[in-house]
Amino acid sequence: MKELDPNESNPAILWAEIHRLRAAIKGPDGYETWQDAAVAERLLRVQSTTSVPTLTDEQFEQRIRALGLAAPRVTPEHIKQLIVGETYTILPSGKVMVCELTLRNGFSVRGESAVVSKENFNEETGRIKSRQRAVDKIWELEGYLLQDTLYKRVED
Repeated sequence: MKELDPNESNPAILWAEIHRLRAAIKGPDGYETWQDAAVAERLLRVQSTTSVPTLTDEQFEQRIRALGLAAPRVTPEHIKQLIVGETYTILPSGKVMVCELTLRNGFSVRGESAVVSKENFNEETGRIKSRQRAVDKIWELEGYLLQDTLYKRVED
């Protein structure tokens, strides 16, 4: 094949060369283009995340025990023992529920639940979801605290 002159200015010749190069660049693993491969990969990721079963904290704890995993970790019992108070507030919009959990050391965490349409607001559902989100924050904080404690033991 003839080399393209870098000073070529004929649009038809340049366009033909672009198409030739595109045809020469194929996607991986039999995909027509890299974009096709990227879209297929994204679909696989979405499909794999939707097939993971949802477990309650108690079911997850049972699974961990059944597998014999005994390394230091945060447990649902530990999280429950930390909570000494809870309050729920519906914000003036009537679409948002905030749960504030007070921990035994005086620290508090908040979770919220919201709806788009005020007509869809349900107080019980808002309490459940906002509390779940507040508890999830405790898990993160306690996980960090445990990791820091383990790190300091090794460091000393």
